[in-house]
Amino acid sequence: MALIIITVVSLVVAAVMSVVAWRLTRDERRRSAARVSALAADIHGEGPSPVYVSDSFFAEERSRTPGSPFRALAIGVLVVGTAIGLVVFASGSPRSSVAAAPPAAAGPVNPVAAAPKALEGPLELVKLGHEREGDRLIVRGVVRYPAGTDVANLVAIVSVFNHEGDIAASGQGVVAGTRPGAAGVESTFVVTVPGVRDVARYRVAFKSNERIIAHLDRREHGELP
Repeated sequence: MALIIITVVSLVVAAVMSVVAWRLTRDERRRSAARVSALAADIHGEGPSPVYVSDSFFAEERSRTPGSPFRALAIGVLVVGTAIGLVVFASGSPRSSVAAAPPAAAGPVNPVAAAPKALEGPLELVKLGHEREGDRLIVRGVVRYPAGTDVANLVAIVSVFNHEGDIAASGQGVVAGTRPGAAGVESTFVVTVPGVRDVARYRVAFKSNERIIAHLDRREHGELP
């Protein structure tokens, strides 16, 4: 808004200067014409002229008259343009510094407060059992972890080894079915490994978000629920 006001005031000043310069030029031209007329009357009047004056004198006298008002108008426009440029240059730096300033923080933000804790381990394996159905091995188990822990992406992985000690097959299943326990929250898992006939042993591991989670063996003797 201040820049617009300065521009309008500068244009008004330039217009007033142009009008004043035009009027001064007109008055000066009239006075010059009157002087030339009076001098011509004295030279070409009656009586001998003591000094010979050629016609080039009048041409030189006319050439001394001030220029047209367009020259004054051009000077005024140049002055206004320079003033506007200086104003724009001076007001550009504060605007840039304000735009570059970082926005103020609205207030303290604590995104960790409401988010559940990620599963860091160790995870407790409470119960584990298996059964055979043809060429399939079905492994069931129960794990326990602290309350408030995020286990949405927890997966149980079962690796089956043959009698030669090689991995014959593997499978995985999602840990789900939470229930509160005395020492924390418990969840169950079921993993089915198909296409296995030679089974010597199997191993259970847990993974969360593509990262292996360490666990502790807390199993007790007894049947699975």
